[in-house]
Amino acid sequence: MASIRKLPSGKWRCRVRVRGAYRGETFGSKQAAREWATSIEGQLLSDARGQRRRVKGLTIGDIVEMYIDEVINVPGARAGKTKRSTLAMLADRLATVEPDGLEAALDRFIVGRQKDGAGGVTISADLSFLSTVLQWAASPAIKNIDVDEQAPKRARASLKLRGLETRSRERDRLPTEDELARLYSHWDTNPRQRIPMTAITKFAIATALRQEEIARVRIEEIDWDRGTVWVRERKHPTEKETNDQEVPLIGDALQLAREAAGDRNSGRLFPYNPNSVSAAFTRACKKLQIKDLHFHDTRHAATTAFFKMHLPIQLVAKCTGHYDWKNLKRYTELTADDVHAELERLRG
Repeated sequence: MASIRKLPSGKWRCRVRVRGAYRGETFGSKQAAREWATSIEGQLLSDARGQRRRVKGLTIGDIVEMYIDEVINVPGARAGKTKRSTLAMLADRLATVEPDGLEAALDRFIVGRQKDGAGGVTISADLSFLSTVLQWAASPAIKNIDVDEQAPKRARASLKLRGLETRSRERDRLPTEDELARLYSHWDTNPRQRIPMTAITKFAIATALRQEEIARVRIEEIDWDRGTVWVRERKHPTEKETNDQEVPLIGDALQLAREAAGDRNSGRLFPYNPNSVSAAFTRACKKLQIKDLHFHDTRHAATTAFFKMHLPIQLVAKCTGHYDWKNLKRYTELTADDVHAELERLRG
């Protein structure tokens, strides 16, 4: 809503537009322009809210329920379990909160979530979902409801002042060879183990595919000659429905796929519920007392292995599906010894 640009004179020109209202001013520094823009945006938003419709008896919880009914529970909507459960929780906890009391209610909400054991990252996500709902409700093109859609944003900003960490800690856990051997032995000697967990885990480590992506792999979409497979609806930071990618099957991946397919020519390569796969992995780790290991850590292991194959980062990204190469850094666990080994390899 604010536009700030430097003039030839060295001063800064700031323009603010909010729903047709305009303000402009010139400042000696960019910081002063930013502070003015923030203040003016708040004023204009406040004025704009005065033109919105007030619905007697409507609570924040009602608004969340409306959003669930009209956005989430419609045919074709793609909302994950986390989003659905969070919205249901928000609708319940804010069921009696009126729009005018939202600011104080969010303070109570944060304190309550802390008492539940939720950390800053989780609470920040809760408030982010609520912010989306209120922006939807306040939009003149949708509901035009008189509600302060900036309140969750201010509440999120307060989390750091409360001593809460709002950025998730990047995991650096890798399964060891010993841990994998113990897991494989556990599954292979368990007559009650119906899901081929050893095969699935090895395939995950060979491909860097997530458990949901592995569950969507179809035999008829594997090109056995070229060593590739189409992975449908692969996770993407913005695209949610049509992100299909052709992924190379390198290392042991192609042979593992052949073994899993057997004499079948079609159907899912691993026709199992990904949630059941995750649960089986967690149970085995608990049984074997393997601490802090998740199925998703196989992706971390796979990506690290790709780099150890001396693949350049752009080819690793082709395997893993990363669009931002800098995000690959968190999946690499190369050591000082690896540097020496690579230098020895280059020396011949």
